Amino acid sequence: MQVARVLNHINWSAVKYSCQVLKLALPFFLIAALSLNVSAQLSASFTTNKLGGCSPVEIKFTSTTTGASASAVYRWEFGNGNTSALINPSATYDTAKDYTITLTVTDANQQSSATRTITVYKNPTVDFSVLNNKMCIPEGATFQSSSNPGSGSIARLTWDFGNGSTQSFSNESATHFYTYPTLASVTLVVTNSFGCFSTLQKRDFVRILPRVIPDIEVDKRFVCKSNDKVVFTNKSTGPGILSWLWDFGDGTTSTQKNPEHIFNKSGAFNVTLTVTSNEGCTKISDPILINVENFVTDFSNPVLMCAEDFHTLFNTSKPKPTKTLWTIEGIGEFTRWNGDPIGFSYQTPGPLKVKLENEFGTCIQTLERTITIAPKPSAGSIMAEQVGKCGAPDTIRLRDTSSTAVKWNWTVNFSGNSISSQKQFNYPVSENRFYYFNLTATNAEGCSRVSFRSVLINRPAATISIVESTGNGFNQSCGPFTAKFEASGTDSITQYSWGFSNGGNSTEAKPTQSFNTPGVHTVSLAFTLANGCQGTTSYSVTVWAMPKADFTH
Repeated sequence: MQVARVLNHINWSAVKYSCQVLKLALPFFLIAALSLNVSAQLSASFTTNKLGGCSPVEIKFTSTTTGASASAVYRWEFGNGNTSALINPSATYDTAKDYTITLTVTDANQQSSATRTITVYKNPTVDFSVLNNKMCIPEGATFQSSSNPGSGSIARLTWDFGNGSTQSFSNESATHFYTYPTLASVTLVVTNSFGCFSTLQKRDFVRILPRVIPDIEVDKRFVCKSNDKVVFTNKSTGPGILSWLWDFGDGTTSTQKNPEHIFNKSGAFNVTLTVTSNEGCTKISDPILINVENFVTDFSNPVLMCAEDFHTLFNTSKPKPTKTLWTIEGIGEFTRWNGDPIGFSYQTPGPLKVKLENEFGTCIQTLERTITIAPKPSAGSIMAEQVGKCGAPDTIRLRDTSSTAVKWNWTVNFSGNSISSQKQFNYPVSENRFYYFNLTATNAEGCSRVSFRSVLINRPAATISIVESTGNGFNQSCGPFTAKFEASGTDSITQYSWGFSNGGNSTEAKPTQSFNTPGVHTVSLAFTLANGCQGTTSYSVTVWAMPKADFTH
C-alpha cells in the first residue's frame, strides 16, 4: 500500500519527459517506496566485564543491542539507585549484596529491555587474640584468629608479627618466637575464597621482655666430707624483680639469693635454681652435680700382662677425677687429666707396684695395687735345615730352639694359615724359591714370642766361560778359531761331561775345541758337584764367514 500511495501522489500530467526517461526513473521510486516498508526488530542486550567482586567493585557495561538506530535512547538502571543514558557506562558498588541491572532501549515506536544480576561479595571481618601478651624470650607467642570470612570461606591468613617476620597459611593459630625485646604491633590479613580481604592491626599488642638467665657459681663441686659447707653464688639476670628457689637435690630448698648449704650425707646431688620475674617469666637452670664424699678410686689392667709387651691401664674411678698421678715402680710418675688411661711396657717379669692418686676437686684419694708381669718364652730361634741339596722337590726340617714354650703356631709365606703346632716338623717344598716361616711360641703363662726365618731352595747351577781364545772376539770370531773352556758351580765340580755341537766330547776340566764352520755352535756340560747333585748348562759361540775379495774389469 505504501507503493500505491507514492504512485497516487505523482502528477503524471506534469511529466514532460520522454517515456525513456520515465522508464529510467521508475525503479528508483520503487526502491524508495519499498525501503519505507522494511523496519528492523529491536533487541536489547549487554555484557559486563565481571559478574561480581569484592566491595568496592567497579563494573563496566557494554551494550550488545541489535536493531537500534543511531537515534535510539538508552536507559540503564544499575540497581544501586543510579541510572545512565550512556551506551557503555560503568558503575561502582560498595554494599555487599546482589544487584539487578536493567537496560531499556527505545527506538522510534519500538522498545526492548534486558536484565542481568551481579554479586558484590562481603569482605572478611578480622579479629584475633594472643594467649599471653607479655612474655620473656625465648617463650613463643601464640596468636588465635576469630575472623569471619564474610562471603565464601577463609582461604588464607597472613600474619605480620611486627619484627620483620611474616607467616601465611590457612591455620587459624600461629606461634612466633621473638628473638629480642620489643613492643610489637601485630597485623592480620584475612583473605576469603573470592579473593576479598580485610586487614586488622593491633598496635603495641605484644610485649617481649629480655630472657631470664640463671647463672650459678659454686665454690666446690667435690665435697671431701659430708659436713663441709658449699657456697652458691647467684649471678642470674632478667627483667623486673627476680625471686629464687634453690633445690639442693637432697630434699631441702632455699629462697636466698646466695645460700650456703651442708648436705650432711654422702652422695651425688643435682642442684637447680628456679629464677622467677615479677613480669611472669620463669627459667630453671641446668643441674649442677655436687659430689659429697662419694668417690671410688680404681683402675683396670689386662688379665695377662707379659714382659716386653705394651700394656694399657684404665682409670675406672667414679666420678671421673679432674687430675690423676700414676706411679709405676721402676718406670716413673705420669700425670693424666679427666681420667685418661696410661700405657707402658715393662721388661722384667715379676710383681709390679702401681699407685693411682686421684684429685676430685680438692679431694685426694689414693689406691695402690701390685700386678704381676708374666715372663716371655725364653729367647730362641728357628733352626731350618734343608734335607736335600739338589733343589725342589725337597724337605725343610724346622725346629724351635726356645726352652720354655709349650705351644707353637707355624705359618709360611705370610698366609696366616697354620701349618704346624709342633715344636719341630718337616715341611715339604715343591718349588725353587724363598720360603718365609713365622713361629709364635707360647709358654705356660700364656705369653708369646714371635720368630722369623727365611729359607732359599735352589737347584745346583754351573756357569761356562772361555779362558783362552784365538778368535778376534771372546766367544765369536771371523773365520775359524780355537777356544779353551772352564766351568764353575754352586759347589765344587767333581765330574765333567762336555759336548760340542760341531763334534767331539771331553771329560777334562778345561777342554779345548776348534770351530771352523761359520754359524752358531753350542757347548754343553753335564756336571756333578761335590755334594752329589747333578746338573746341565750350555754356552754359545759364533763363527762369522770370512769376506772374499773379488773384482771385475
